[in-house]
Amino acid sequence: MEYNFDWDYFDNPTSKSGYQGYYYDYTGEGEQLPWKAVARYIKNNLCSGSVLDIGCAKGYLVFEAEQIGLKAFGYDISTYAIQHAISRNCIVKDICHGIHKKFDVIVALGTLIYIEENKIDKVLKNIFDYAGNYFVFSAYFQGGKQNVKDKQRKITKTKLWWIRKIMKAGFRLYEEKEWGIVFYTVKENRTDV
Repeated sequence: MEYNFDWDYFDNPTSKSGYQGYYYDYTGEGEQLPWKAVARYIKNNLCSGSVLDIGCAKGYLVFEAEQIGLKAFGYDISTYAIQHAISRNCIVKDICHGIHKKFDVIVALGTLIYIEENKIDKVLKNIFDYAGNYFVFSAYFQGGKQNVKDKQRKITKTKLWWIRKIMKAGFRLYEEKEWGIVFYTVKENRTDV
C-alpha cells in the first residue's frame, strides 16, 4: 500500500487525516511532544553512543539527541518530512527494507503502527538484530486515545498484542515510563526494576 506522508498529512491545518501541523513543540491538535525528555533519558540511562530514530519525521528527536552529544540518525519513509528535517542525519528509508548497521539504541515512537501487520514480525526481528542494547517503543493502542485522525494507520491492536510481538522478537522489558513509552532490552531481564 502506498503511504502519503506529505504536506497534507503533516502540516495542512485543515487536513481530515494527519497532524494538522507537526511542529517541534506540539502538533496542530495540541499534543505535547517529549523530544528533550526522551533524548535525556536515553543519554542518562541507556547509552552515550549511537541512536536510530525510526520514523523520525522532521528529525526533532534526532536533533535533541545530537545536542547532548549522542550520535543520532533518523529514518523516515516521508520525503516531505526529511526535506523539512532540522537534522542532516535524517534520511528517507523504509524500515521494511531493514536496518543495516548496529545502533546502541533504536527508537520507534508511534511509528510501527504504519507497517502492515503481516510484516511486523520481520521488522521487529530486524530491529532486535541491530539494536545493540535497547529498543524504545510507543504506539497508540486499541482502546486508547489517539488525537490524530489517521487513515494511514495499519495496526490497531492492544498493548498486550504489542508486548507479545516485541518479546517474540527477542526483547525483554526494561522499564515503562508514565509518558507511555516502553523501554526494552536485548539483554536478559533486569532484576532491579
